[in-house]
Amino acid sequence: MKLAYETKVGLFALIAILIIAYAIIRVGDRGAIKGRGYRVSVTISSAEGLTRKTPVEVAGIQVGYVESLDLVEGRRARAVLRLDQRVRLGADAEATVRTKGFLGETYVDLEPGDLKKGEISEGGEILVVNPYTDVGRIVSEAAGFLETLKRFSENNEENVQRILSGLAQFSEDLSTIFSSRKEEISETMDRLSNISRKIDDGRGTLGRLVNDEEIADNLNEAAKGVSTAVGGVSRFQMGFDYHLEYLGVTKDYKNYVGLNLKPRPDKYFRLEFVVDPQPSPDQTITTTTETTGGVTTTTVTDERVINRDDFRISAQLAKSFYDFTVRAGVIESRGGAGLDWEHGPLKVEFSAFDFRTTDGQRPHLKALGRVSLTRNIFIVSGLDDFISPEHNPDWFVGAGLALIDEDIKSLFSAATLSAARR
Repeated sequence: MKLAYETKVGLFALIAILIIAYAIIRVGDRGAIKGRGYRVSVTISSAEGLTRKTPVEVAGIQVGYVESLDLVEGRRARAVLRLDQRVRLGADAEATVRTKGFLGETYVDLEPGDLKKGEISEGGEILVVNPYTDVGRIVSEAAGFLETLKRFSENNEENVQRILSGLAQFSEDLSTIFSSRKEEISETMDRLSNISRKIDDGRGTLGRLVNDEEIADNLNEAAKGVSTAVGGVSRFQMGFDYHLEYLGVTKDYKNYVGLNLKPRPDKYFRLEFVVDPQPSPDQTITTTTETTGGVTTTTVTDERVINRDDFRISAQLAKSFYDFTVRAGVIESRGGAGLDWEHGPLKVEFSAFDFRTTDGQRPHLKALGRVSLTRNIFIVSGLDDFISPEHNPDWFVGAGLALIDEDIKSLFSAATLSAARR
């Protein structure tokens, strides 16, 4: 029996669809997990966008999938993840629901964490979950933008109508101009055509620039160099902090504003501005010799001046080795160095600077302990200038605020959205 042309096309399309469907199923179920793997769970406020077989990724590589979804406590969702046995998660591992692109595939992104703090094994739970998803944030921002656009159009309806009328009038005037200047426009087009022909033939500076491959290669190399430089700058992590210290002996306050630039996880540059109410005095020793009637008299004048609320600057380079950090440079406008120890929310800093030894002076030593209460709020305490021969050690307590790269970006985004809503 001879099949009609339409029937042949239909059968071919059906077979193609079946092959594609089979390939999709095979790819979707392909072995992202070697062996049986193991299960961990994560509890989230909303499982919107998640389904069984939703991919689980670490650093952009699929290492598992969502095995099941359940409702817990009547208001939250629990997702059970099956992971490759080779993936090891620390006790501080983080989970985030993300999307690839605006309308792309939803997936669970894992940050493995530090195995030194413990390990999540079979049946364990990931406790650190980011409170929002990319989809929710994008939808929220889009809704805010649409609401702003709606209010703008409602409040400026008359102005919009006036603009549209002006555009219509402009279109009519433009049509009139073109009609009355046909010959001039034609002549201009001929000249442009002539210029284009010369460029295409390689005549003139612009023609050589466009047609000479060597020049094009040089420009491409220059562009790559600029791209590499810009890429290096974009990988910088930035941190900002401010803290205040109450000096218990002098009853004064000392203020610090700092900026950290981190090109790599183990290296950073710190710039800090300090307002010191009781700085070390500036000492001037003047020796005067007078001879009267054959008798020589020598007078030594020791003058010390203290400028209250002295403004000082620190600029240090730092290098980390495990939990320790060595830093050196300018500390409070004097040469100095320091050693820090940091583990989790605890940090201890020791600084030595101002090594002037004239007139019995000793280096300025400072020991500071810092405890982070949250990611952004911390408290400090310690001793300042505790080997000075001129006064007793000055103890201090204080508190501060720290903002990292993500916080600064969030503040700019919130400010932009707030300005748009107005």
